[in-house]
Amino acid sequence: MPNRHLLLSLSLSAVMLLGCEQEPAAPPPDSRATAATDDGALQASTLHAWQRFLPLARKSLDSLEQLNQQAAELVRAPAAETLAAARDSWHRVHRQLLSLAPLFSLSAANPELLQQLRSQHFELDGWPITPGYLDSFDVYVHSGIVNDISIPINAEAIRAQHWLTDTEDIVLGLHAIAYLLWGENQQRSAADFTPQTLSPIQEQNGLSAVDLPNQRRAALLQLQITLLNDDLSQLVYRLEQSASSLNSSYDSLAAPVQLELWRGGLQQLLQRLQQRDLAKPEEPTEEWHYHNEFAGQTAATLALELESVRQLLSEQATGQQPLGYWLLAEGQSDSAVQQLDSAIALLRGYSDPWAQLPHELAAQLQEQLQTLRLLLH
Repeated sequence: MPNRHLLLSLSLSAVMLLGCEQEPAAPPPDSRATAATDDGALQASTLHAWQRFLPLARKSLDSLEQLNQQAAELVRAPAAETLAAARDSWHRVHRQLLSLAPLFSLSAANPELLQQLRSQHFELDGWPITPGYLDSFDVYVHSGIVNDISIPINAEAIRAQHWLTDTEDIVLGLHAIAYLLWGENQQRSAADFTPQTLSPIQEQNGLSAVDLPNQRRAALLQLQITLLNDDLSQLVYRLEQSASSLNSSYDSLAAPVQLELWRGGLQQLLQRLQQRDLAKPEEPTEEWHYHNEFAGQTAATLALELESVRQLLSEQATGQQPLGYWLLAEGQSDSAVQQLDSAIALLRGYSDPWAQLPHELAAQLQEQLQTLRLLLH
């Protein structure tokens, strides 16, 4: 069997292309590496790793259709039951989208090469958001697009508001939708979607019923889901079409460079989980955000991201080696899977509010992710 780790040597230009953290110099390739490249084994694995995300993206699109239907029902008949159903549908879509986490991580490793993928990730699942940019928040009861009738609720205007002045000016994607469904401290009521009637003063001032907050909130929610469907459909199309610029960008890379792209992407994903998702200050501040802070189930969402990493490393097509075979040193695959399984189990066993995450649990998870990152070196 050829020594697969000799395949990890790249030219200086390839390393610069990936823009990853600087690594120790790898040994020069020899004839065994050339033979392994020639037999197509590595190419088959990196191609399978890329192609496995198309059916996952399609499943996300299928789940989104149910959310669209449940949101329409919520707007048609606001009630605790229809709001709960819409929230459940939101979680299903989010879980499906999280299965794409390793794919999106590639754009973090090389944003210039995969700019389309990076942009679509933030349009679909960008966070943290500024809730007051969308709707009332804290003492700012008249804040946000919902309460600003100078901003029409249409596709052009809402897309223009996305990232208007800051990366947290997020109007599109699942987390913006979550704030409309859950509200501050998960206190959103179905009554917030019940149509309001104009007061005499409002009529005198020339307002229409569509200008009232509840109607605007309902209209914004449905528009956000429509735009999310457009953006997700575009991602599916780009993954389907072999000649798309997204597929062409990946296919243009030699197999060893593709492998290093996956390594850099997974490193970025684990680093983000360490430094952003699992970061917990001794004294949380107003600036401290955590994934899914409005919709809840934070631990479960992080477990899903790690599960997607586990599947990427260990899943293989018939007659092919899994990606972990090439990324991990011999004898370390079992250790990596063990670390992932342990972290996943810890997260799935934690259901308390994320703001109350014990520091010792956060430290344990940080250590496991750091071990994984070292194994991927």
